[in-house]
Amino acid sequence: MDTTQATASDRLKYYINGVLQTEFDSTSYPAQNSNPGYWNAAYLHCWGDQVQSTSVSGSADYYLAEVHMVDGTALAASDFGEFDSNNIWRPKDCKDNLTYGTTGFYLDFSDNSSNSALGLDQKPGATQDPAVTGYGLSGGGSPGQAVDGIASYTSEYSVRTNGAGVTLGTAVTANSKVRIYGSAESGNYEINNTSTNIAPTSWPNRGWTDVSSALTFPISISSFGITGGSANDGGRLAAIEIDDVILTGTANDWTLNNITASVGTPAFNSTHGSNITTTEAAKIFDGNDATYGQATG
Repeated sequence: MDTTQATASDRLKYYINGVLQTEFDSTSYPAQNSNPGYWNAAYLHCWGDQVQSTSVSGSADYYLAEVHMVDGTALAASDFGEFDSNNIWRPKDCKDNLTYGTTGFYLDFSDNSSNSALGLDQKPGATQDPAVTGYGLSGGGSPGQAVDGIASYTSEYSVRTNGAGVTLGTAVTANSKVRIYGSAESGNYEINNTSTNIAPTSWPNRGWTDVSSALTFPISISSFGITGGSANDGGRLAAIEIDDVILTGTANDWTLNNITASVGTPAFNSTHGSNITTTEAAKIFDGNDATYGQATG
């Protein structure tokens, strides 16, 4: 898709086995220089299904082996595949040669350990949000909200201020600077279960607090939270910034900052019979027998 093109049919191109398709029963192309609202936005995205609002229908009848979403660059079919000596179209291992852009991703469905794992972004350099667990008394939310890259009240982990916070699955080294975004009714921020004696922004406001003066660098950070307050008082942890970089993953989606997909149960029309199970739907992604499936992300 390249909506900057003057010719309408050049704005959206569709290839089958490397051949540009030009004959359709009907066509409708995006306006020149338009930004289609649903593509790079926080809406339900489906591969192998038709989606209208929150309703999913019309499951496709094909195998889905890979999905490349390249943001900001219009590429040719030859960037993704090539004809072999028998004139058969074959896919290229092209992920290392592509620039996926801000919201781009690559799905190869290689991790079939769970439905959600099928949709992990596999583009070079992509990681998921750090694995975390909570410690102490929680007041609501998820520990993962403290490391999802969103420094805002819209995504924060609620804790009690008498010694509660987030433990990182993998410690992160800070060399010169640490800030925490949050708030508290009482208490001080703590790093590695040791108080910094530096108070968070006073509730109900939220903000960044620099705790660097209380630390000796370099320091390996395995946890952060709030301590020294009351079990009846609340605190909020939304983000931690280490050496001017907010701790988070590098993969992207349209709502948070990591792309994951889930396998659902497709809604078939009458020609396909009844619905299949989620387990059967997952087979499409791990190369087994099923030929129908739905991935949403």
